[in-house]
Amino acid sequence: MFSYDAILAAALLTSPPVSLPVSETAPWSGRLQSYLVIIAVEMEVLDAREAERVFQSPVDFAGDLAMLQSRSQDLLNAPMTEEAGRFPCSTLVRSFLSLNRAMRREMQDRMAFDVAHGEELGHALGEIDYLYRVWDAVREAGSPCFYITVRRQALRRTRDLVGMEAFYRGQLPPHVPLWMIPVAR
Repeated sequence: MFSYDAILAAALLTSPPVSLPVSETAPWSGRLQSYLVIIAVEMEVLDAREAERVFQSPVDFAGDLAMLQSRSQDLLNAPMTEEAGRFPCSTLVRSFLSLNRAMRREMQDRMAFDVAHGEELGHALGEIDYLYRVWDAVREAGSPCFYITVRRQALRRTRDLVGMEAFYRGQLPPHVPLWMIPVAR
């Protein structure tokens, strides 16, 4: 049977954060603690590794609830972590980022002596940096070492950088500006 306490916990977690006096929240702390933690983990606003550190005492209840409510509002439109499965594995992403940084260093070195192409090189540097931001967000989103909230924020950043359609198709831009790589003819 579904408990009304679970419904109350879900309603509390999805409501805007308000600061409640400890005296008003103390009666709920014992009754709702487990529901709040379970639902917050399922909603991906609380990492399972953090679960044992929230709602430990009635005195902390209001602050912990406000923190989870704030996260819930912040992550309201962020993709869930399973969306990271659309993108390459972290090993490949790290190698892409390494190549991106190497190309950036090369562009910076070239800018030091190739003054005639400074504007073009500056645009290329901007593109390299944009591509790094995209792939760095993909790296964060796919790394289980980060808390789930950080991963969801990285997914939102990725979606914002590449656009909604490309994000949900799993179509990312190249990790380096391909137009800059010379092709043998």
